Amino acid sequence: MSLVKQLYEVANQFYQYLLIQPQKEQRNAYIEQINQFLDRREELISKLPKVLDDEEKILGGKIIQLNHSIDELLKKRYDEIEADLKQIRQQKMVQKKYAQTVVSVSFDGMFFDKRK
Repeated sequence: MSLVKQLYEVANQFYQYLLIQPQKEQRNAYIEQINQFLDRREELISKLPKVLDDEEKILGGKIIQLNHSIDELLKKRYDEIEADLKQIRQQKMVQKKYAQTVVSVSFDGMFFDKRK
């Protein structure tokens, strides 16, 4: 199999993988798999010959289209992760503020009313 066909297969598998919505619990494994796809794709791109025949050029056009779709999906997944991280930061800040208000209760203004 030529390098261009291998690259097309990897790009297609990568695209199909990105269509899967990851669960929050499995996000680390999902990101690891994305990194493996990116490394494999980079390795194949670096080995591509400078001159391609007509069939490989057509396949190269399909690869470019797939790469645009992959870029969009990667951006979407990045935005989802960024939104989750922002939400976690906000939750931590709210919890910290709440904990500070509970701890900083002042007893200086208290008095006891004597009743007979």
